[in-house]
Amino acid sequence: MATGEQGKKRKKRSGGGDGGEPKGRKVTLAMVKSCVRMTVDGKRRLDLSYKGLAAVPRCLVSLCDVEELDLSRNRLTKLPDFFQLFVNLRFLDLHSNYLENLPASIGQLQNLLTLNLCNNRLTSGSLPFELGHLGKLHKLNMGLNQLDSLPHFVVGLKELRHLSLFDNRLTAYPDCLRLLKRLEVNLESNPFVSKAAPEAGGGVHRAEGLHLVHEANLCGDCLDWCRTRSRKKDEKAEVKPQRRMLAGLYTPNSVAKANQENLLTLNLCNNRLTSGSLPFELGHLGKLHKLNMGLNQLDSLPHFVVGLKELRHLSLFDNRLTAYPDCLRLLKRLEVNLESNPFVSKAAPEAGGGVHRAEGLHLVHEANLCGDCLDWCRTRSRMKDEKVEVKPQRRMLAGLYTPNSVAKANQEKNLATGEQGEKRSSSGGGDGGEPKGRKVTLAMVKSCVRMTVDGKRRLDLSYQGLAAVPRCLVSLCDVEELDLSRNRLTKLPDFFHLFVNLRFLDLHSNY
Repeated sequence: MATGEQGKKRKKRSGGGDGGEPKGRKVTLAMVKSCVRMTVDGKRRLDLSYKGLAAVPRCLVSLCDVEELDLSRNRLTKLPDFFQLFVNLRFLDLHSNYLENLPASIGQLQNLLTLNLCNNRLTSGSLPFELGHLGKLHKLNMGLNQLDSLPHFVVGLKELRHLSLFDNRLTAYPDCLRLLKRLEVNLESNPFVSKAAPEAGGGVHRAEGLHLVHEANLCGDCLDWCRTRSRKKDEKAEVKPQRRMLAGLYTPNSVAKANQENLLTLNLCNNRLTSGSLPFELGHLGKLHKLNMGLNQLDSLPHFVVGLKELRHLSLFDNRLTAYPDCLRLLKRLEVNLESNPFVSKAAPEAGGGVHRAEGLHLVHEANLCGDCLDWCRTRSRMKDEKVEVKPQRRMLAGLYTPNSVAKANQEKNLATGEQGEKRSSSGGGDGGEPKGRKVTLAMVKSCVRMTVDGKRRLDLSYQGLAAVPRCLVSLCDVEELDLSRNRLTKLPDFFHLFVNLRFLDLHSNY
C-alpha cells in the first residue's frame, strides 16, 4: 500500500504517467456541456481552455456541431482523429499546448476560418499535407514553434490573409509566400541569414498596390474619398466577440524596479503580470523605445505610462483590457498593438489588427487614387526601395523576442539539460508548486557573454532552466543587453538596479 502511494507521488511530481507525459484531469460530458456559450454574433462556442487536459475527451463527439472551439492553455500532446467530425468549426484555438504534430484529419475542416497553433512544439516535418486543403482559412498563427522551413502546400490556402510565423527558426524568407499576393505575414524574431529575408519594417510583408499616405500629400478629391471611407468605417464599428481573447498565460508576480535610465527595449511578454503588479517606477524609463506586455493579465493600463515620452511601440495583445486606455491618447507618436483583448466599449480601437491609427495617415489602394497622387506614391515607394540596404542582423542578435532564435553551438548542451529538467518536473517543480531551477556558476555565466554586431556586450541566459536570477550576475552588471527569457523566474532580485548600462532586457516566457 505504501509502495503504491509513493508511486503515485512520483507520478504526480513528474507531471504524469509513463514516459513523462503530462497527466491531465478527467472531464465528463456534463462538465463539457456547461462550457458551451453563445457569442455575440450567435455562434456556439465551446471553451475548454485552462482545464488541465492531457487529451481531448471523447465526449466532445456529442458537441461536434459547435462553430468555435477553444482548447488553449492545456497539456495536449496530440489531437484525436475524430476531429474530422467538427464539420461546422469556424474557429479553432490550440495555442499554448505541447502539440508535436497534427492529424491528417484536420484537413477535413473545410469551414475553418481561424486556426491558432501558437506556442506549441510543431516542426516543419510535423505539419500534414492536408493542412493545405483548408480552402476557406483566413487566419493562421504558427508563431512560437520550431519551424525551420514552410511546406509548399501553404500555397493551397487561397483565402489566407494573415499568417504569423514569429519566433520560429526560419533562416530565409519562404519562397512559397511570394505566390500569395494578398497575404500579411509576421516573421519577427527569426534568425534570418539570407539576403532574401524580408525588408526592415516589423517583419510584415508589404501588400501589393497599397500606399500609406499623409493627408498633406493628397489632392482634394483623394483626401475627401479617404476621409469619407474612414468615417464610414468608424460608423460601422461594432462590438467584437471575445473570439481571440486568449486568457492569461504564464505570469510573474513581480517586476524589477525600473531605474535603468538607459533601457531602450523591455520585453515582459508571456508572463503573469496584472495591472496592480506594475510598479510606478516603470514610468521613469525616459529613454524606453519599445515595451512588450502582451500575453499577460492586464485589465487596465496605469497612467504612469504617459511618462514614457520616447515610447514608440507598445504591445498589449492578449490581455484583459475591456476599453481603449485613455492615457495612450496623450502619446501621439505611439504604435499600439491591442489585438485579442475583450473590448466591450465603443472606444475600443477599430478593426484592423488592433494597431492604433496614426493621425492624418490613410492606407489607400492604387485603384482609389487619381493619376497625380498615384504617381507621387509610386515615386516615393521607388525612392524608398532604392535606399534599402542590407541591414546588419541587429534585431536577431539583440534578441528582440527571440525565444527560439539563433542556435548557439556551445549552448546546445545547456539547452538539452534544460529540456531534461523540464521533463523531470513538468508539473512545475518541487514543493508548493514552485518551479525548481538549475544552479549556475560564474564561469557558466561568463561563457554566455557575446559581442553583438554593433559592438554591444550581450549576456544570453535564455533556456537555462533558472528559477532565480543568480547572484553572480553582479560581476557582469556592465553588460548592455540581457536575455533571461524562457526560464522559470517568479521574481527579480533587488540588485537589478546595478545594471545601469542596460539597453535591452528580455524577460518573456517566465512565471
